[in-house]
Amino acid sequence: MVLRMRLLSPTGTDQEHPQRKSCRSAYRTIAFLCLGAALIVPANASPPETAEEQIEFFEKNVRPLLAKNCWACHNPDLKTAELDLTTAAGFTAGAQSGALISKENPAESRLLQVIGYEARLKMPPTGKLSEEEIRTLARWVGMGAPWPNAEPSPPLRPSKNGKVFTEEEKNFWAFRPVQAYEPPQVNNEKWVRSPVDRFILKKLEAKGLKPAPPAGKETLLRRATYDLTGLPPTEKEIADFLADRSPKAFEKVVDRLLASARYGERWGRHWLDVARYADSTGNDEDHRYPFSWRYRDYVIESFNRDIPYDQFVREQIAGDELFDYKAVKKFT
Repeated sequence: MVLRMRLLSPTGTDQEHPQRKSCRSAYRTIAFLCLGAALIVPANASPPETAEEQIEFFEKNVRPLLAKNCWACHNPDLKTAELDLTTAAGFTAGAQSGALISKENPAESRLLQVIGYEARLKMPPTGKLSEEEIRTLARWVGMGAPWPNAEPSPPLRPSKNGKVFTEEEKNFWAFRPVQAYEPPQVNNEKWVRSPVDRFILKKLEAKGLKPAPPAGKETLLRRATYDLTGLPPTEKEIADFLADRSPKAFEKVVDRLLASARYGERWGRHWLDVARYADSTGNDEDHRYPFSWRYRDYVIESFNRDIPYDQFVREQIAGDELFDYKAVKKFT
């Protein structure tokens, strides 16, 4: 039986004790170390020794358990938390939180903590597995989590030594040194308005394609407005743009859109996605962050103020260490 060690409050009720937060990790580790052997190899069963016995154990006990409790969410199509438990490759790759199995300390594997409801994330969310099911998975982990027809491959998720990158990932354009390239020569010189156009046109000409005709003013306005603010242009904005015959009519539209507060709201969302911003923890517990909006508004304002990218990244790393609180009033 899995032991859940809890810290009671002075009144004897099961509440959050001031010392519990600092001691919880230590108690969990002690519990796993003390009962690790019992979890991995039940007293009434010896671990399968041969590869054939291990595969038979997996097919008879582990695969049906995973199919019943895990595959509905962790499959190639849905892939919740970037985890696919239908294949050996998906299991080895792990999830967003990292590897599922610890080869050095099997009893402390992330998989066992999650299914034992000893971690903050509890799986499956519909209810804890039975003790027999937990012992089955613990026994399988103790074997090294053998999976039929699994090809040896390094984990793609972060490990204790850091993320393991494939050669293809290392050669991704964003990780290659910046180099100066001469714009290529093209046949249709009249179409070129900027050096960037030459790179685009070169690719089109190589495939025997021609550029699309120039967009009309209404189409151009609609594209720019959607791209920069995420909203359609108003009737007045359309009428004003159509009436403006000056050479800088579109330039004025772009300046207006960049000066709009909607610009930061539209493009700040991309950074908030990268930073994994949320108003709550989600999942089954869904704890709320009552002041998370302050970071959201800060990101929006940074975009609207056109903060230099290097300064913006520096602020993400150093945070409030950079600021003079007496001079900052808006977000306090």
